[in-house]
Amino acid sequence: MKKLLIFFSFLLIYQCLNILISTPVQASAEFSTDYNVLYEASKDGNFRITQDVSLTNKLSNVYVTEYSFIIERGKPTNIYARDEYGPLEVISEIEDDTTKIKVKFNREVVGKGKTLNFSLSYDFPELLTHSGQIWEVVLPKISSASEIDNYKLTLKVPSSFGEQAYISPRPKSEITESGYQIFTFTKDQIANIGVVAAFGQFQVFDFNLKYHLSNQTGNTEKTKIALPPDTNYQKISYRNIMPTPEDVEVDEDGNWLGIYLLKADEKIDVEVSGQVKISAYPQSRPTEVLSPTEVARYTKNQPYWEIDNEEIKSLAQKYQTPKEIHDFVVQILSYDYSRVRAGVKRLGALGILGEPDRAICMEYTDLFVAIARAAGIPARELNGFAYTDNPTLQPLSLVQDVLHAWPEYWDDEKKTWIQIDPT
Repeated sequence: MKKLLIFFSFLLIYQCLNILISTPVQASAEFSTDYNVLYEASKDGNFRITQDVSLTNKLSNVYVTEYSFIIERGKPTNIYARDEYGPLEVISEIEDDTTKIKVKFNREVVGKGKTLNFSLSYDFPELLTHSGQIWEVVLPKISSASEIDNYKLTLKVPSSFGEQAYISPRPKSEITESGYQIFTFTKDQIANIGVVAAFGQFQVFDFNLKYHLSNQTGNTEKTKIALPPDTNYQKISYRNIMPTPEDVEVDEDGNWLGIYLLKADEKIDVEVSGQVKISAYPQSRPTEVLSPTEVARYTKNQPYWEIDNEEIKSLAQKYQTPKEIHDFVVQILSYDYSRVRAGVKRLGALGILGEPDRAICMEYTDLFVAIARAAGIPARELNGFAYTDNPTLQPLSLVQDVLHAWPEYWDDEKKTWIQIDPT
């Protein structure tokens, strides 16, 4: 197993539509709705959001009087709305971390087939995070998507942010124009998941690690610690390792292992500091190949990866690509926060199939690795540290010094290991 450092950031923001109409029925039954929403980032890190909305009456006896929506975990500023008759009155109410914005229209648009067009814009920099060399963007999914007829989302970021590190889902279109990268998405693409993107090809972190070693035997014993290694995704520069290990060796998986000799009942603390450069994509090694011995090693049956089990083999026959396996694991498992504690029992691939609501990162990884290996895809587990600025995720690291687990698989066409994280 490898010890890796990785960064990951995520922000959850929910937005919903509440159209107030003259009769208490569903808005979708009374109006057709069209949205053209622009998220535009500026070079200084601001995010301007502009919603161009069209509401068309389906009936002759209803009309829109006002428009309101709610933003959780953030406070929009510079709110402005207008229609064809001029500026609109905007009322903003803030309670705790929730902001409710209400727009009152200048005129009532009455009559079947009549359309009210208006525009609402505001600044919301919380959607954009700048960390070191990386700009990260997280846009909300569409709330009440079934009540919206047409929806187009455009993301516009300065080219100075750097190239795409990743973007999900893949945009419907993407162009570079006048110093901006412009991406468009449809309603179907973002109805359930929103948009997550990062720009900049690498990130640099300083790290400080502490290892607490003890020998509780009556003899001198050899102890090993795993040091973050160079990989296809990261390059390590060590500043200091104190105390210095007796030796450093590399195991068959490429891990760097520091070796210490501890006397009877001896305890020592090892402190390691350095810097890591993490790339968004694997650095190509076109000459690298897996030997038959390595293929056998990474496709064999092991504890927690029960590839000889009939249920695992059946799943491997059904899901035969890394994406299919990933999507199945994501769909069937649910994360159990109550198991994020020291000493929790590892269930393994077969065990989690029987209790799919009790998964943490170990079981997401185990199930992926087991199915991949049973399908003949070399796969293995990685361990490392997950980093986030997101306060909704940080409590996990307050429970304990959490190591994260995720899998990687061998891509024979690209001749490299590819990391994938179903958790």
